[in-house]
Amino acid sequence: MFLVIGYHNEVAIKHFIAFLSSKKEHNSFDFLNLTDVENTADIEISFGNDLWIRVGDKVFDFSHYNFIYSRCLYQAPSDKNNVLKVVNFNFLIQNYLESCDKVVLNRPSAGNSNYTKLYHIKKLNDFGFKTPHTYIFGAVTAAKKIVAANGDWISKGTSSIRTKAVELDEVLYADLYLLNRIPSLFQEHIKGFDVRLHLIGEKPLALKIESPNVDYRYNTTGNVYSEISMPTAILNKCIDFCAEEGLLFAGIDFKVTEEGEWVILEVNNTPGYNFFDNKMNYAISNALFDFLNQSQMDYERYWKQPISDKTFITPERRTMS
Repeated sequence: MFLVIGYHNEVAIKHFIAFLSSKKEHNSFDFLNLTDVENTADIEISFGNDLWIRVGDKVFDFSHYNFIYSRCLYQAPSDKNNVLKVVNFNFLIQNYLESCDKVVLNRPSAGNSNYTKLYHIKKLNDFGFKTPHTYIFGAVTAAKKIVAANGDWISKGTSSIRTKAVELDEVLYADLYLLNRIPSLFQEHIKGFDVRLHLIGEKPLALKIESPNVDYRYNTTGNVYSEISMPTAILNKCIDFCAEEGLLFAGIDFKVTEEGEWVILEVNNTPGYNFFDNKMNYAISNALFDFLNQSQMDYERYWKQPISDKTFITPERRTMS
């Protein structure tokens, strides 16, 4: 028995729950729908040997679960009076997932370098991956010393919040003066096809995307999709990096040049995988289900000692009441 946590209308969760329902796997999992937390007044929470939650007439005894798939991506409640309740519940779940003795895809802290793109790309480079030249500029004069509207640069967001990647053209170049108000990220434009690798445990599922568009996600016209095998050395490096980051489920983006060089763009720690799964005949959902539905023997392979509740700065040293 495994547990899925998320909002029923969030695209990846909606996709996976529909997949499980189509397989008639109703008895193999429970679904803690965070929308119910917002809409239900009758909620009970206790902690004896393990966490126990009742939301209305639905009971979740966490001692029954060895594996948890969580996408606790906060959604602002439609009723502002429920904000504090939803925030506190999410805070409780996130803290539990960080330290519980379960296999969690993924713990809240896993792969969190992705939240700051410049630090993330440096970390990947330090790990031995080939990465594109990447800068954050907060002044127009500094930006113009490096970038130009010549097709060699891409404009991206600086954080993990999803943004559309676009080429730095003459129109956008004319707006560089706006960097004096707020910094932005610029990255070397790597020419070649895209590869999206999903790693579930150590199982690789890679999709090649050939697209005439800078960001194939937003304009799919002319896109061609095909499965691809990963070079062994690159795959092993991905597995090692995800192990170091504590990631059991990751979406990893590459550009592959005409010369066959694999350039990594990012390792997504909360992959919205449904788009790629639809192109791969649900291979990712099948692998995700197989991972979450493992036997006790396989469970012990991925289980890790939960982190200590001891902190470096002890409560006695915290003088702010």
